Amino acid sequence: MESADLNASISAVSIIFGVLTYFLTMVYEKTKTLLKQSTPAVEEVLARKRFRKELLTTLFLSVVPLLVAWSLLFYICLPTVVHVGRNSKFSPWNLELLTSLFVFLEAGIAVCSILSLGLSLRVLGKWSNAR
Repeated sequence: MESADLNASISAVSIIFGVLTYFLTMVYEKTKTLLKQSTPAVEEVLARKRFRKELLTTLFLSVVPLLVAWSLLFYICLPTVVHVGRNSKFSPWNLELLTSLFVFLEAGIAVCSILSLGLSLRVLGKWSNAR
């Protein structure tokens, strides 16, 4: 991949990364407060049903779209990282800034994808326990 192409890719991916990180922060805060709530008792059928509906709404309108966006961004950037890995030699003294930056950006995307997956699994687990 040419340097100009990689530079444009880094710019575009970093903007998307920033926006998705902002949304991840918002969704995480909303979900964290929801997960801290105690599940209503079995006798409180209506409250329990409302709580489960709120969990599902958060899952499908907030957490899953974020997980899909992070996973899609990871998948889109993966071929470039594989190309860089195959065609570049790592040298700590002659570090290629653009290729290294792109690889680190992909690592950050992978971490955020894993965080989103964990968040969705936690919400799904809470919903399952509230049955």
